[in-house]
This record gives sequence, C-alpha cells and structure tokens, in this order.
Amino acid sequence: MSHPRQYIRSEARLSVALQNVSQHPSLAARRALDGSMEHGLVVARNLKTIPRTFHSALVRMYARWLTALNGGDILDENGQLEVAAFDTPIHALHHMKRPFFESNPAAVSAVTESLPILRAWLSIAVRCIIRNQRLSGFPDGRVRVMLRALNVFVIMRRIGENGSQFIAEHHVYNTVTDLWLQTRGQDTREDKILSAIFMELKNEYINHNSGSFLQFIFERADARGLGDTIIDLQLSRLDMALSCDEEHNRQYELSIDAHLATLYALVYEQGFIGTPRTHKGFIVLGGVQMVMKLLDSSLEHSMWLSSGYCLAIVANILGSSRSQRCISIALTANLVQHLSTGTRAFDRLQDLGRSSIQMLLRDILPDFLLFRSIIKLCDGLNEGGMLRPALRNNSHLKEDWDHLFALYDFRLEAYRSAPRLDGRWRTCGHKADCDDLKQIRDSHMRTNPESFQPNEGIHIRYESTKDWSPTTMASGDIQIDDTTSVIPLLQICDILKGEENSSVVDTIVKITFRRHYKQEKTFLYFKARVDVKKSKEFPMAS
Repeated sequence: MSHPRQYIRSEARLSVALQNVSQHPSLAARRALDGSMEHGLVVARNLKTIPRTFHSALVRMYARWLTALNGGDILDENGQLEVAAFDTPIHALHHMKRPFFESNPAAVSAVTESLPILRAWLSIAVRCIIRNQRLSGFPDGRVRVMLRALNVFVIMRRIGENGSQFIAEHHVYNTVTDLWLQTRGQDTREDKILSAIFMELKNEYINHNSGSFLQFIFERADARGLGDTIIDLQLSRLDMALSCDEEHNRQYELSIDAHLATLYALVYEQGFIGTPRTHKGFIVLGGVQMVMKLLDSSLEHSMWLSSGYCLAIVANILGSSRSQRCISIALTANLVQHLSTGTRAFDRLQDLGRSSIQMLLRDILPDFLLFRSIIKLCDGLNEGGMLRPALRNNSHLKEDWDHLFALYDFRLEAYRSAPRLDGRWRTCGHKADCDDLKQIRDSHMRTNPESFQPNEGIHIRYESTKDWSPTTMASGDIQIDDTTSVIPLLQICDILKGEENSSVVDTIVKITFRRHYKQEKTFLYFKARVDVKKSKEFPMAS
C-alpha cells in the first residue's frame, strides 16, 4: 500500500476510479482494498454506493492509513498543518454510524488504534484555527479543517466506550471546548460547524459525567478569561446566520436549528440548581428580542424545530427571571399571537415546543397577569378578538386557554373598576363623610396626590403577593372567585360607612382566583385606609 501522503494526482486514474464507483461499486471497493490509492480516495466519498459487505474491511483500511502516520506527519514540509493526508480517512470513518461499530468489533479495534494520531492532529488543528493560521492544501482550508475537527470528535464518540474513555483520559473535552469558545467564525458555515461541535460536546459530557455541563463550560471559560462572553458569542453567531441573504432553504434551516439548540443548551440544563449565569447576559444583550423575531420568522416559514427552540428559550427565561421587562418585550413582539399559531400547529411541533407552550399558558402568563401593564399588552386575549373560537376547539390546550381567558377577563375588569395606582398613596379628594364609593373611585384619577391633607379622604393602594396568608378578618374580608367579573367596590362602602366609631382604620379586601387545572390560589389584595365619621375599627390582618 502506498503511504497516504503520496497521493497520485493522475486525473486519468481518478477518472477511471470515479467511473468504476458509479458503474461497478464492488470492483472499485476491491481495487481500493488491493491498494489503489485513487480508488481509495474516490470510495471514501462514495461509501453510500458501496455494498455494505465491504464496509468493515474499508473502515479497517482507512484506520490503517491513519496509524501509518506519526507525529511528524501532522505538519507538512512548510510547517503548516497537514490536511490532505488526514482528510480522506477522517471523512470515510465519519460516514459510519454507531450501529455499524456496535456490530463490527474488528472495526472498533482498528479505529481505536488510530485515536492517538487523531487526537494529536486535532490538538494542532484547533490551535491553528484559534490562532487563525494559514491552512494550505484546500481553497476552503479553514472550513475544511474545522469540519474535520468535528468529524474526529464524532468518530471518537461513535465507536463506543473505547472512544468515550479515550476522550476523558486525554482531555479531549478541553480541546473541543477551546475550539468552540475561542473561535469567532468568519462566515455562517464556520459558525454552523462550531454550534454542531458544542452539541456533540454537550451530549458526550452529559452521557458520561455526573457533573453539570454548564458548570464545566463556565470553568473552562473563566480559566480563559471568557466567562462573561459566552452568551454574547452565541448570540452573535445566531445574528450572523439571521442577517445572511440566503433564502429559507434546508441548509439555512439546519444552520438556525444548530444555533438555537446551542443557545437553548446555554440557558437551560435539566437538574441545574439555580439560574444559569447566561440568563442575565441573554436579557441585557437583547436575546429576548432576537429570539422573538426569529420565532415570528420560523412560524411564518413552518420551521417547526426552530419554533420549538424559540418557545423553549423564551419560556425558560421568563420562568426563571420573572422579569416584567422580559415579558413586556415578548408580548410587544406578539407572544400571544405566536402562542395561538403554535396551538393551531400543535401536532407539527416537537415535544420541546409543545411543552413550552403549555408552560407559558399554565404557569407563566397567569402569574404575569397580576400586573396592569402586562394586561394592557395582552389585547390578543380580548373577548372580541379572533383567537378565542379557534383556540377553544383545540383538544390539547382547550382547558389552558379557557383558564387564561377567564383569568384575563376577570383581572381586566378588576383593574378597570379599581383606581389606577402607581405604587404610592392616592386620595379621592372627598371628605370623610362621603358614602358613595363609586363616586370616590370616579374622581380618584382627577385628584392631585400632593394636595391631599391627612385624614381628609380615602387612600387606596394596590398590593399583591402569592404567599401572604392573612388571618381571618371580620366583615372587612370579601372573598370572591374568578366567576365574578367586577370587584365589589360598593360592598366596601357598605362595610365601612354608617358605623359608630370615628377612628382611622385599615382593612384589606382579598380577591381569590382559583386555578382550574390544579388546587392553587392566587390572591389580589386591595388595601383601603379610611377615615370616616362613623366607622367600626376592624382588626388588622397580621
């Protein structure tokens, strides 16, 4: 067999080899196994056309090509990374999937013997890429080397325990992490490869390590002084992919999917305790806006996998941060309408997208509807809107949408009936003997708070919490369920007026919302501080 560096550049022989592969694939495989370098080169790139009976022998042959090399062959005579001698065998071995290796122990043994030279080549290749050194041998040398670096790591994973053990013992995790962490892609092809590298790294680490993958990434990044740039790095890659002029073809979709999968892995890890460090950077750097923009495009072009990742990222960020700023951005970018579209396409979404829609409808939006500013951004939930009839016919999410609509209607009416509050005491301007609370409420908005004199009117302030458990109150405690559409302000008047005492009292009106799908309660509290000529001093809640 010829040495793998001694490639014969005979166009005639390569032409014959190509013809043999297309017309007589078995003959081409035999000639490659007999030592024809030209046939070996051509067969490596046409393994799908070669009968499977030859695959095991061919894999062992390409593994021998690699083991015939040594450390001195990694660099060429000019001191640059050798690409050609490694390109063909790496490409061929990468073509074989895990089931093939599981059923061919001889092939596994042969590839295992080639792992040391592959690791040595990978280490130098990563260093060359990070340093942006010139790579000769191919017109697209940098992309080709980056792709082969990914292929090497995948080969190690696919051969099973031998490869995984080799990865752990020879710190291949660190090498691959450095490639993803320290490389700024020069075009969308490189960025796509880097995201694919990250996902392969994540899957291998999670499958063979008990520790947190995100913690490992941050420890490696902090050691390089790059811990605060991780989310910026991935957002910039996603932004580059979005800004390219490509049409929404399959390659574009695969690129977006790869970047979103990586971004999702950076903001969520199953079993991770606490909030990942990436969340703050994601919010500050405009990640919510970018993902919502991409969600809109993905739904429009039926990119269901991308849509699922976008929904999962948004749900995770909103659920973790509980930030009004984040939910406001998402709602302004038509989150409700996108949830409606996702509901209608529920069967087309992956499991991740489905569970994210359920999480947003059941756990996140109901909690945020406590705030008047959030309700204003949910116009899509209006009773007169076009969303309700179609969504109520969806068998998967009907109960969730019904609950959200009922909650929205109740709280919208509650805020319309109550005075507008900005976190400070306000007064109605009426004297203490006023007994028409509706009139007080109507004039409330026209009152200048600074002109109020103590003990001259009624003060009302909104307070809310999910955990406050007041003691049982006297008649000042009004409790209603979510079937009531209007807060009974006039009942408050009936409670407070016409009593014997004339002291200043505080009472709390508690409004209870019952969630349909589980036995939980959410509370709104309106605290009224009242000075009346005739009133009863109700006990304060502790």
